[in-house]
Amino acid sequence: MKATKTSRLGVDRYEQPNNENWKAAQQAAVELIRVLSLGVEQLRQPYCLSNAYLPVAFLRYRTVINTLTAGMECMRLVCEGRSNWEIRKATGLSIGTIAAYKAWNTMYSRRIMLALKATTLRQQDRSKRRSGGKLHG
Repeated sequence: MKATKTSRLGVDRYEQPNNENWKAAQQAAVELIRVLSLGVEQLRQPYCLSNAYLPVAFLRYRTVINTLTAGMECMRLVCEGRSNWEIRKATGLSIGTIAAYKAWNTMYSRRIMLALKATTLRQQDRSKRRSGGKLHG
């Protein structure tokens, strides 16, 4: 699957994971930790805060992290075979939100499977060309 957009941290989105992507993600995480650490130090001194954007950015970051972790927890419980009611009880998410996470997962699962299938077909085609038309089994 080709990348359709590159984030500001330089990590390609929607691309199959490989070692380079994981390394880039790890570097982005290290950079994020560094930036957040500096921000926390500034927030600890609220009367000396000259960066008014910082508290707003932290609030937005917290909202995004809460959404991501709620989705990860929801889908983990779905994969364990839990019912919507059990997921709601465990996470506090509404039934509509649980349904939305399930729909998102279904949509992207198909994309990922198609990308993996295309990669497998390309690899088989390369093997076939190298071996003179015969696939090794």
